[in-house]
Amino acid sequence: MAKLKKEQNVALDIIDFIHFFDVYNLVSLSDDKNEFYDLLLDLIDTEIKSHTINIDSYHILKHYLICGIEIVLNKFEHPDPDSYENCSISKETADKVHEHDIHFSLALLSIMAEQKGIDKNILIESVSNIVSNKIFKKYPLHLYYRLANQLLCHEYIGASFYIYKKFLDLEILTSSKYPESKITSEDHNKSNDIFTRVCLLIEFELYRRSSRKKIIKEALYTTNFIGPLSYQAFSFLKLLALS
Repeated sequence: MAKLKKEQNVALDIIDFIHFFDVYNLVSLSDDKNEFYDLLLDLIDTEIKSHTINIDSYHILKHYLICGIEIVLNKFEHPDPDSYENCSISKETADKVHEHDIHFSLALLSIMAEQKGIDKNILIESVSNIVSNKIFKKYPLHLYYRLANQLLCHEYIGASFYIYKKFLDLEILTSSKYPESKITSEDHNKSNDIFTRVCLLIEFELYRRSSRKKIIKEALYTTNFIGPLSYQAFSFLKLLALS
């Protein structure tokens, strides 16, 4: 078997990463989950259409909106009072710290979005508009866990397959069984849309896993990233997204 090139290994790592959430989405299906995600996607679409956004920026803004919603909504539903007993801070102080962290994280996210041509004020305002909707009081908080990853695989069933096809189109991966001539323009456009979202999702994974002290240096600029997705994978995807 021929040795794979570095970019081919990276491509396969990315496909595996998305495939994991493809499978997780299928095994965790529920009526609540499907209903909530469909409603949320409608809310996001309505919010984006309320602004003057060109088609090229649509999926970029959509991604950052989902990330912002995930940041705001991921919290403990019922914090355990015992967890504060051995702490030197009160629950009220802990809540204030948590609120500060949300604003801090959203500010950093808005900088990342601005680098992609998104108005950061529109992003923050839109996140606030969406999370204030009463639907978020109806559904359990576990649906917000890894929201950006899960929503991608809910919206695009079999997302990893389309990413695989995109890598074939780019001739990074090869397959003698790939019938390129039979790929429709609709499939091609769908692969491009998913690929854009996955590029941005890798960036968010880097952002998510970085420590707060290093977040500006590591997530917004260039240093190492420790995790299942290598920094090389992140750099590689960014390069492809700009090409």
